[in-house]
Amino acid sequence: MECCRLKGLQPITASLAPLALQRLPVRSGRSPLRLRQNPRLDLTSRHQVVVRAGLLDFLPSSQPKSTPQSTELVNRLIELSEPTNSGLKASKTSREEIASLAEQLKPFRIRNPTKSPLFWGQFELLYCSLAIATGGPFIRGPAGQALLWGQQLRQVLTRPSTYLNRIEFRGLGLIPGEAKQLGLINAAAGNNFKVTLEAPTIKFGNGADKVQGAKSYPTQRSFEVLYLDEQLKIIKYLPQDVEIDPVLFVQRRVPVEALAATPEAIQQEEAAPSADQQEEEEQEAEPVLA
Repeated sequence: MECCRLKGLQPITASLAPLALQRLPVRSGRSPLRLRQNPRLDLTSRHQVVVRAGLLDFLPSSQPKSTPQSTELVNRLIELSEPTNSGLKASKTSREEIASLAEQLKPFRIRNPTKSPLFWGQFELLYCSLAIATGGPFIRGPAGQALLWGQQLRQVLTRPSTYLNRIEFRGLGLIPGEAKQLGLINAAAGNNFKVTLEAPTIKFGNGADKVQGAKSYPTQRSFEVLYLDEQLKIIKYLPQDVEIDPVLFVQRRVPVEALAATPEAIQQEEAAPSADQQEEEEQEAEPVLA
């Protein structure tokens, strides 16, 4: 009876064997589907073993794996992005090449980047395809460049869901100030996440935060992670209006030793997960195949 059942499966095993033949125990005179260690395993379970063994070879890794090609693309992207003042000084040729490099890095994207510990941290903005999208037309426009010197654009993502965009500057090079916008990360899954943003604020010296454009907030934004590793994060803003172009952001992680003892940095350190929590998150990031 067993022989008959196996004989009926020959067309199926013939098509699946190239995927996982080397992973199954083979003995002379026996079918590759005979599993010596579990003789009670039914045919359905055997079928699942073959399918899983083949599919997992084609899934992207949950950890970044550097290759000569990806390293070359990342280095070139940083080289092009660094001198652009976060996109303000980027030429048309540079913009086109940066966009192309970002797309070329997508095949190297890790699995479920929004579940990775690398998703969190503090990043400096190297490039934005729409320069005034970070800070608005006043701060990032000609007037802001003339009055607010030394602008440093940072983004801080703090567990479990805090999103902060910050621009530090000095008015005429003398008065310290900052503009910031807080948000809440939600609906993070796979390569995409959404952020509910509050109204941005700006302050000079020890003055109070002044809310800007409160009538337009809160609002929600959708993003896609195009690439993520220990050094770089590339994300794309996905507008709901099809007539609006997506916005590309190239961000570089700020090394821990370079971080000042800001309240956000202290909060992020306190909220950092333990080794056990990181292991659980990595397991959650793994896909589950039926």
